[in-house]
Amino acid sequence: MLNNFKRTLRRKFKLYDLKSSKEMLIMQFSLYNFIAFNSKDFYIKINNHSIPYKFKKISKNIVEAQIDKQYITKDENIIGLYYKKQKLWLSSA
Repeated sequence: MLNNFKRTLRRKFKLYDLKSSKEMLIMQFSLYNFIAFNSKDFYIKINNHSIPYKFKKISKNIVEAQIDKQYITKDENIIGLYYKKQKLWLSSA
């Protein structure tokens, strides 16, 4: 019973869609159990460097982040997503 209760209260941040254009990498995320998702508390790091991004709320539970491809410089990049100074555990929807 305790595990069901914890699972109900756990916030989930899932990768909903990933698109690539010539200039932008577009990531859409679905949110579960977030009372209010404040975009000011969300930030993205690539290879441990904070980068600017465009944030757009698509619906109540879907948000979109757009990253300019000029910040993706290597063949292998580590993209970290943070909310309220905590790294988000990203899963696929």
